[in-house]
Amino acid sequence: MSEADEAEPQQSVALSIPPEYAAEFVAEVFEDAERSTDWPTVVDAYVPSAHREAWAELTARAQVTQILDRAAAYDEETVEVLASIPSDADRSHAESRFDEALRRRRNADGFRNAVADAYASGHVGDDALVGAVEDAGFETDTIAEREEKLELVAEKHGFEFRPYGGTLLDEDRYQTDSSDSATW
Repeated sequence: MSEADEAEPQQSVALSIPPEYAAEFVAEVFEDAERSTDWPTVVDAYVPSAHREAWAELTARAQVTQILDRAAAYDEETVEVLASIPSDADRSHAESRFDEALRRRRNADGFRNAVADAYASGHVGDDALVGAVEDAGFETDTIAEREEKLELVAEKHGFEFRPYGGTLLDEDRYQTDSSDSATW
């Protein structure tokens, strides 16, 4: 990186979403194209049976906020697990920690996918979803850091890892016009 690159602050690209479409946009962002996790499954996994009555008394917004908070905690835990892998760790130790990081990543993404399901099924409405996202302080920085660290650790230790976006066609049975697989 040149000094000029270092001197320039990173700029975000902002996308203005009309308020009437904000919840729909958020739900679509939370959808996981690779797996489907429904709201009841996540609630069953997250809320101990002894606390189900108290959970049922919460507003939909409060429930979604708690699920989003837990998803964010899984993202942070993933980053911590990856940071704990020494660069000179033996393969079995590094692989064990990497697998743990992937498990936490799946949990985080599954929880957010369940929020999309809660919206699609009508459990949470537009205003409640947007409010829950604001209450949870949803940010993508930790998710970006998580994905970057996953790629770095996988590359360093030679682990099989497919980042999001993946390969559109990567199996021999699919015919393509080029020798390389098409990617998103």
